[in-house]
Amino acid sequence: MQLKRIENSLIQLGTVKAFQASMSKDYSAISVKSPDNSSDVSISGEAILRQRLFHVTDPNRDLPVLGKAECGRSYPDISFLTLNDRALLGDAYAWASSEGADLAYVDELGFKLAHYREKDNGRISGRDNQGMRYDGEGHKVYFSFTEKDTATAKRIVESEALRTTRLDQGFIRYITDKDYSSMYHNDFEFMEQVINRFSSKNDEPQALMPRFAKREYLKNNFVVTRSKEKYAVGHNSGRENEPGFTATKTTKPKPVTVESLRDDMRAALFKAMNVTSFKSLFALLFGDKR
Repeated sequence: MQLKRIENSLIQLGTVKAFQASMSKDYSAISVKSPDNSSDVSISGEAILRQRLFHVTDPNRDLPVLGKAECGRSYPDISFLTLNDRALLGDAYAWASSEGADLAYVDELGFKLAHYREKDNGRISGRDNQGMRYDGEGHKVYFSFTEKDTATAKRIVESEALRTTRLDQGFIRYITDKDYSSMYHNDFEFMEQVINRFSSKNDEPQALMPRFAKREYLKNNFVVTRSKEKYAVGHNSGRENEPGFTATKTTKPKPVTVESLRDDMRAALFKAMNVTSFKSLFALLFGDKR
């Protein structure tokens, strides 16, 4: 019990990633010294996963495991990770820790994988780039990866390691699809390292690239493309795929003024009463009272 308390304290202090001591060949645990140097403490990848993804330090507390029946019902994404997902991520935490990497890279991978599971393995996720998004000026908006991420994604899906990696192949193809993940995705180069490390094609120890020592977040790390044409905002949305539909183009949106609102209200009233002017409206309402 004393060793468990020490283990949990070390994890809570966030010091586990600083320990680069010896570890087992399968990266299932990290061996470090306790604060008084009196004994070794084994911090497992599973313990790191429990603390960082589930915020649970009690080793006796069961973690929730949800499945397809609960998808789309507002449960925490992280609860949808499968047992195989958790085993892989635990090993990835231990491996990354032994290499001195920032564990935020593994966190990010875990959260994206959990989101994929919560979306029924992507089946209930909405696709971008379907011609249904517009900017404030009426341009259609499309999203894609940066040139660097596009190259890395292509390298991943064409790699030999993809066939035998422990990381779910469906997730890999989903997260590297620009129609699902252009704006929100984990670091592809780190994921590539995980795919290679935990593939049956790689039996040798693999060192992580030095840049993974500190997680760097890039703002707006995606590419936005806008159509040349401007469309009447609010008029064409959702109808582009109808047979025979022709988009209404405009060079300048109609300004909204008090006068235009008054005209719109008058037109709506006339239409509702099936008349064309105030004269005909009065005739309709008061004609039999003259």
